[in-house]
Amino acid sequence: MTKTRALASLAMPLALCAGMSLAAPLAMAEGACTPGKTHKIALMLKQQTAFRYLHADVPFFKKTAEAEGYTVIVQSAENDAQNQVSQAENVITQGVDAIVIQPVDFHVAAAIAQMSTKNPSGNNRIGPCRQGRASSQAICCS
Repeated sequence: MTKTRALASLAMPLALCAGMSLAAPLAMAEGACTPGKTHKIALMLKQQTAFRYLHADVPFFKKTAEAEGYTVIVQSAENDAQNQVSQAENVITQGVDAIVIQPVDFHVAAAIAQMSTKNPSGNNRIGPCRQGRASSQAICCS
């Protein structure tokens, strides 16, 4: 399995489990994402206290990513928009290869997508972002 397909395969199960509608043809297209070099993925949830997140979504995502050689950084904003933006800044600073996000709201999704593609000098940081319908998630890859 190529790293591109592995990364895309991580997004789909989480999106389906979380009830999100991921733009599958875009995310699954060969070459849609080119993995970076840190082998870190940030999984950013709007909240993580639900049984489903604790016992299904997060463990499945981590197991699948780790099987492909990635380290997963799980963040939970606990429904706080500013907290989620701060967490995104933190994982971007850590140099993650990809961000999979369930945003607190569409403003947060837009801010993180924009922030993830630019560093302070204005150069590309993480790379192209793909956004699902209704801003329910953004996947950014280097």
